[in-house]
Amino acid sequence: MYDFHLVPSGLVNPDCAVLIGNGVVVHLPNLFQELDKLQSKGVKWEGRTFVSDRAHIVTDFLQKVDGLEEGERGRGR
Repeated sequence: MYDFHLVPSGLVNPDCAVLIGNGVVVHLPNLFQELDKLQSKGVKWEGRTFVSDRAHIVTDFLQKVDGLEEGERGRGR
C-alpha cells in the first residue's frame, strides 16, 4: 500500500513522469520523507519526479520564522 500526500500517484507507473505543479505548497522535509518511503517499497522516483519552479517551497526554518512573526503581532491583531 502506498501513501501519497505530495507526490502524484502516477509515480507507481514506471512509464510515468510526475510533476508537482504551480502553486502547490511543498514542505521539503516531508517531500523527501515521502519519496524515501516510496523508494523503500520499490518505487523508482529519481529522474521521474519534478517540482515546478512556481511551486511554493517551505522549509522548517521558514516555518519557525513565520511563527515568530505571528507571535510578534500579538493575539488581537
